[in-house]
Amino acid sequence: MGILKKILSPRYLFAFLVIAGVTMVPVLQSTPDQCVSTTDGDLSEQSTFGQYQGITQSGCGSNLALDYIIGQGTSVSWSGFEGDITGSVVVNSGAELEITGNANFESSLTNAGSLSVKPQSAPATPSAPSSDFYNITNISGHT
Repeated sequence: MGILKKILSPRYLFAFLVIAGVTMVPVLQSTPDQCVSTTDGDLSEQSTFGQYQGITQSGCGSNLALDYIIGQGTSVSWSGFEGDITGSVVVNSGAELEITGNANFESSLTNAGSLSVKPQSAPATPSAPSSDFYNITNISGHT
């Protein structure tokens, strides 16, 4: 009990809070608030963003509240199915953003590159199911 009282004394408590605060500063600074595309791909895919300036861009593609920058030399597509983008989107010079479908930008969209808007493509006609184990004859769902 004496050790607990000693730790909770104002002098030690203040020192603990200072150490905890200093430790949290780099953690908070490493959390990205923007995502820069590093390769061609879909805006909703983490692999499109990878590492930028040696830092892994975690949360990119899944967190639409972040700011997205389409980097020079990359082509990124966006269907809008994943929801509204609440962060801003910047298309740099030499970059391309292709929008296919309904896409809502709740913040801003700044374009210095190439921006193309295309209608949503119809899904491919599904092929009849096949199986090596069963003979599927009635694909209407009735048994």
